[in-house]
Amino acid sequence: MGTDFDYFGYPAYPDREAQMLKEGKINQLQVDNRELLREVMKGAGFKGIGSEWWHFNAFSRKIAREKFEIVK
Repeated sequence: MGTDFDYFGYPAYPDREAQMLKEGKINQLQVDNRELLREVMKGAGFKGIGSEWWHFNAFSRKIAREKFEIVK
């Protein structure tokens, strides 16, 4: 995937993959694997975020607050 999860530098940003690929910070196989992960997660109803290749949400924060209680 090019970085560990919870790595917060630009090589982890899906929005910067083309730039990071061009700069040699990640490689094409890593981009292909990320794209596969995004495709599978999207097919299961999740949405990714632009700054973490590993981060997916099932609901917006607003909907999550409406659907679920905070566990204490």
